[in-house]
Amino acid sequence: MNELIETVVALDAVAEETTAKALSNLEYYYSITDLSEKLVIGAEVFVLGMIMVFAVLAILWGVIEIFRVIFYEIPKKKAAPDTETVSGADVPAPTIVETHSAGDDAYNSNEPELIAAITAAVTAYIDAENAASGSKTRFRVVSFRRTGR
Repeated sequence: MNELIETVVALDAVAEETTAKALSNLEYYYSITDLSEKLVIGAEVFVLGMIMVFAVLAILWGVIEIFRVIFYEIPKKKAAPDTETVSGADVPAPTIVETHSAGDDAYNSNEPELIAAITAAVTAYIDAENAASGSKTRFRVVSFRRTGR
């Protein structure tokens, strides 16, 4: 019990000392009659406050960037590999390029079927990417018309 009383007395002495220092600082501030000294103290407080605000903002920005890396980029890299897996081996996706001249009659006569095939391929590709990434991007052909070739 005596230890508790001694601790309370010690804390009371520290509180009185701290209060005395604060009052002496306050008395010093109010004793200043020169406006330039008050402006200097005000500017110091202003600059210190601005530094504190921007330091906290920088810390918040850093935390948000860390969350972006952890929760966005790492799962995205794991979910979307660059190659397709075919029978257990990694094989890059093939690229098929066909060219047709503007005067090719077989090309022009199959234009509606070609548009339908391209639309179906694009839709299948987007659906496969959506299934892999978990997003809900929708693709819909609204209309198409001839360009007057």
